[in-house]
Amino acid sequence: MSQRRVRVGGLSFGYRADRRVLDAIDFEAQPGDVIGLLGRNGSGKTTLLRLLAGLLRPTSGTIEVDEAPAVVSDRTPFLEPLSARENLLATLALRRMEAEEARFVADSFLRCYGLMDDAHRPVEEFSLGMRRRLALAEGFAANQRLVLLDEPTLGLDPAGRDRLIAMLADHSREGLTVVLATNDAGFAEQVCDQVLLLHDGGIAARGTPAIMIAALEAPTLLEIATAGPPPPTPPPDGLTLVARSAAGLTLAARHASRRLPEVWAWLEAEACPVREIRVREPGLADVFRAHTGAELLVAPEVD
Repeated sequence: MSQRRVRVGGLSFGYRADRRVLDAIDFEAQPGDVIGLLGRNGSGKTTLLRLLAGLLRPTSGTIEVDEAPAVVSDRTPFLEPLSARENLLATLALRRMEAEEARFVADSFLRCYGLMDDAHRPVEEFSLGMRRRLALAEGFAANQRLVLLDEPTLGLDPAGRDRLIAMLADHSREGLTVVLATNDAGFAEQVCDQVLLLHDGGIAARGTPAIMIAALEAPTLLEIATAGPPPPTPPPDGLTLVARSAAGLTLAARHASRRLPEVWAWLEAEACPVREIRVREPGLADVFRAHTGAELLVAPEVD
């Protein structure tokens, strides 16, 4: 497996004999790949990560990984009375890292995740977002070539999310392989080289985010909030009126963002005061809906 970090073939798994959680799962991950498992809660994402980590055994099929991975679960346990730095040093000691190197690595990753100012606080005082950043720091500091991330954006504030995106890009360039489970389509679109859409235990579709979105051929939406009733007249040619209410209207067209000057001129000619125009390009959430008929439900961010 010199050219593969992960290979999964014909994988099926069920907690009970009469019900399969996963069925006929196949994929490979190469050095530097970021693979996203995108699906709703209960779609089998976490179960698949547990199988890759060796915590569960498949009912049928094969799993090959070239070394034990580092795992960041959605509920990483910590030594609560100890500080963030002490927790990280304990993790690195378990990985048999020399003490001097461990101190350097611990401080580097605490700094990367914005935790240096809180490095000596006990973890029991940490918020959910701070715990999440510490868990990610532990996972990447472990220096494994394969990292498994379960809902990595859960609880992260925008700054923490940006740090994670930057770290994933850096580690990918260094050859690290990441398999992550998420229901956050926007995050998966930003960081993943390949996405597997998991639904009802199987892979509904797979591919690179850009190609999957382009294949959808979905229109761009212009969501226009007005300070009064929107114009009663039809929009400019080539733009479709999707919705109209007392608070605004929604227009659609392929590459509608290029039509913004024309739309603005129409609204001005109709003496319609505009509060806000939002451009919503098609994304992986639309791809998921098209392939599964279901909506991705994302938990609110907490920090």
